[in-house]
Amino acid sequence: MALAAGDTVRSLDAIAYYNTGTYASPTWVEIDICENVTTGLTKGEKVMKFRGKTYDVNRSLLIGANITLVLHHVVDNTPLAAFVAAFFGNTQIDVAIMSGAITDTLAEGLRAVWDVLES
Repeated sequence: MALAAGDTVRSLDAIAYYNTGTYASPTWVEIDICENVTTGLTKGEKVMKFRGKTYDVNRSLLIGANITLVLHHVVDNTPLAAFVAAFFGNTQIDVAIMSGAITDTLAEGLRAVWDVLES
């Protein structure tokens, strides 16, 4: 089945948005052609060894996050064009992954400025 402009494909548990405004005053646009939205958090770890001691201490380092979106190729789709432009322009894109509508005060999610690493 081919998708056309205006068709919506949503992930089961998350809604993805990208920002067309500034970071301080965002204008959110739903990414209506994505599915399989996944997020993940990672934490680095440092093992500290002490001279003369028989034990090691583990300390956590920076927390990292990643998102994965599967975007369907739809001709004349604005979100797809924004991601392609960020990929080829080597720029970042402000994305929010939310549990519901971004205007819903009860919706939770992750917002960050991301590098687009694959196209």
